[in-house]
Amino acid sequence: MDLNNKVYAPVMIITCNRYAHFKACIESLRKNTLAAETEIFIGLDYPPSAEYEDGYNKIKDYIASGIDGFKQVNIIKREYNFGSQENYFDLETNIVMPKYDRWIFTEDDNVFSIDFLDYMNYYLELYKNDDKIFSICGHTYPREEAFFSGKEGYNFARCGFNAWGYGVWRDKWQDALNTFSGEWIETMVKKTSYIDSFKIPKRIKHNLVYCFCKDSWKIYDRTLTFYLWFCQKYQLFPHSTFVKNNGLDGSGECLVNDASRNEGTFENETPKSETYKNHSKFSVVGKDYYSSFYPYGFDRNAEIIYLAMHLLGFKRAKTVLQRLKII
Repeated sequence: MDLNNKVYAPVMIITCNRYAHFKACIESLRKNTLAAETEIFIGLDYPPSAEYEDGYNKIKDYIASGIDGFKQVNIIKREYNFGSQENYFDLETNIVMPKYDRWIFTEDDNVFSIDFLDYMNYYLELYKNDDKIFSICGHTYPREEAFFSGKEGYNFARCGFNAWGYGVWRDKWQDALNTFSGEWIETMVKKTSYIDSFKIPKRIKHNLVYCFCKDSWKIYDRTLTFYLWFCQKYQLFPHSTFVKNNGLDGSGECLVNDASRNEGTFENETPKSETYKNHSKFSVVGKDYYSSFYPYGFDRNAEIIYLAMHLLGFKRAKTVLQRLKII
């Protein structure tokens, strides 16, 4: 395989009003070694209310002043508020997918090391025909860096999805869109014996119960994790992060204010050695990973809800659980 194949994934960015975050995101990408080979697609959403207008206007002015350093910059300016999910799916489905067989996605609150694009393009080429690798992610949590320190290989893979700077292929993404639905999840839950369901990491099972209670089965990071688990596919991660997320400041839809999640080995200006191109081995995480990072205790209600989902099907389970005032 020619891993020097000159196929460069475009980068999709959605934004609305977080001017400082958006500018930092663009500036870090501009410093990347492959920036001049990379096409950028920016979905600028319309502000949902007056409080968002100041940041929105600053982004408009910044864009109007000219964003250079890339192969091409495409601005898709919304005429009304799409919301983040519709902004993303429209940008992807109607603009990027018809033109490219792979792409990289980020929200506006990520910043990148200068070899992020090189890392992503290298592995998007390497694993394009590997059905087990669904996606490549450039972000790794500090606690994951510590966990994998000294382990074999440069990357690790898990049945979980992280959206903080990821790359995906059109055919694999389309397969997920064609497969995933609430009905499909119901089928997989019923097919999995209750005894075997205890092999599902508690974090994934709890999220499954959460989505059932909310009746929310749209494709996003939480539900893609279910898809990967039940299909036994993986997202690939580096042992040392190429991405830092600045959005844990309460400014976005994820209102967690916890900057400590990003205290790791991230270096924006310093390139990592090309040891990440030593791709012969990677670790596949097991139970020790999930128990280390997501030490959920026994949740009686969650198990009762899951058992009802498994035995009764989703519709009947919801009716019974509501009558019993469990949900």
